[in-house]
Amino acid sequence: TSFSFSSFSGPRFSSPANGLAVDSLGNVFVVGKVWPGTESSHWTVRKGVRSQSHDGVLTLDWKTVDDFQLDPEQDSSSTAIYIDPSNTIYAIGTGRLKTVYSPNSSDINPKSMGVIRKSTDAGETWNTISTIGTPMSSFAFNPLE
Repeated sequence: TSFSFSSFSGPRFSSPANGLAVDSLGNVFVVGKVWPGTESSHWTVRKGVRSQSHDGVLTLDWKTVDDFQLDPEQDSSSTAIYIDPSNTIYAIGTGRLKTVYSPNSSDINPKSMGVIRKSTDAGETWNTISTIGTPMSSFAFNPLE
């Protein structure tokens, strides 16, 4: 069976796919970001479920299973995905939080945060399990530790 893709397509504006993983049931998960018609991007996880196979070509039915923003109106993006042997799914990425320097200030400086989200039910529900206040370039995630 072969599988290929060139973009992360969803019901909204598409962007490049950032990661792909397959669970032991054959479900395919693709992570990335989409813009739902606003200026800020949403973290997105799409799930492809095998529907049929013709002549060795795998056909998947796709649905969005996680559409997330750490802070409304601020960019978020899922950049990697990992599925452990028990089919627990970890999506890793970044989100921006609005930070205000003082209660009397209108200066807002969004801060990038590392984010880890987890699903234990084949992607149907997701929980944020960690936010880390460090740039993703220095952020590492090892689910085996």
